[in-house]
Formats: sequence, C-alpha cells, structure tokens
Amino acid sequence: MNSKMTKAIVVSLLTAVAIFLSNTTIAEPRNEKNSVVGLQPEALLLVGPISRAKGQTLGMMGQVVFLGSSDAKRTVRRLKSGAYAAVFGYLSETGQLSATRIEVLDSQYVPGSSPVMVSGILLAALDQNGHILLGELNIDITPSLSVPIQIVSHEITVFFGIQPNPDGIVSAHTVKGFTSYTSFFEYQNLRSEVFLAS
Repeated sequence: MNSKMTKAIVVSLLTAVAIFLSNTTIAEPRNEKNSVVGLQPEALLLVGPISRAKGQTLGMMGQVVFLGSSDAKRTVRRLKSGAYAAVFGYLSETGQLSATRIEVLDSQYVPGSSPVMVSGILLAALDQNGHILLGELNIDITPSLSVPIQIVSHEITVFFGIQPNPDGIVSAHTVKGFTSYTSFFEYQNLRSEVFLAS
C-alpha cells in the first residue's frame, strides 16, 4: 500500500470512526491493566495539525509527543508547522505519548473543517461549562452531549471533533472512554484494521 493511499485511508478512518462512535456507548466493562505498554500494538494517538517539531519531541493538539522510533524522528525532520498528520504509537499509564510512526496526510488542514482526534489520560475534571483539559488542550464536549457520556478522571479518553482556530479549543462531537489500556489499544487497532482493509 503506497503512502498516499495510507494517508487518504487515515482521513477516511477518522470520519468513519466518528460516525460509528456517535451511535455507541462509552462504557467499558473490563478493568484489567497492562503496565508494559511495549507489549501492546501501536495505536492511532492523534490526528491534527503539527504545532512544533523540535529535538526529541513533537507538539500537537496541546500534547507533547516523545519520538520513540528512528522512523518518527526522520519524519519529524521533514515536518513544517501546520502540517496535517496522524501519529501512531503508545500511551503510557502516566499519560505520556510516544510516537513510533507519523503519517503526513495529503489533504491540507482546514481549521474548523478538517477532523481532529486526540487521546490521553484525563487528569482534570469536567468544568461547569462542559470543558475539560487534556494536556494543554481545552476540549468542549457540549456538542457530544446529545448522547449520555461519562467522563472519568485517570481514564483513557479519545475525543473526535474539529478545531476552529489553530491551537484553540477543540469542539468534540464524539467522546469514547476506556477503563483499561488493553481495551484502548484493541479498540484503536480494530478500527484501523477495519478501515485499512476496505
């Protein structure tokens, strides 16, 4: 599969997963933990514009991503601020994101129109206005409140939506929570496999 096809599929994946998720509940019944994230397959962690790429880290969607592979480091050397990309890798129990692969998407990022996705471990509570912080990113979950949702601190959560202003608030239309690292990786990889195969 060539690079252009992979990048187009990632954008399609985001759109299709968001549609799929809008009709699902976010409760996860399992509660097992696996502290050795290296044993897990890589998962789709972030999709959106690159804020900065410097040294061993990447700034994206209000998150600091550590470059965990030589492939990711090589890709970062070619990146420009504002590039629309998908980051694959691992999420540690402490919430650290480690990139193993970065795919620069062919389509140009359009603020407020292009889909974005961010995942991480919530350390802050939902405020009275329906906003929550994930890293340095302010996420407005009020657009997703048409279906019952449960936001739990210290739980892995994935947000799908749009970002009307660069480095601004993300308007999340879909929220998915996980009580275990295993179920998060399985979910993200299952979605990737389904759409990459189509």
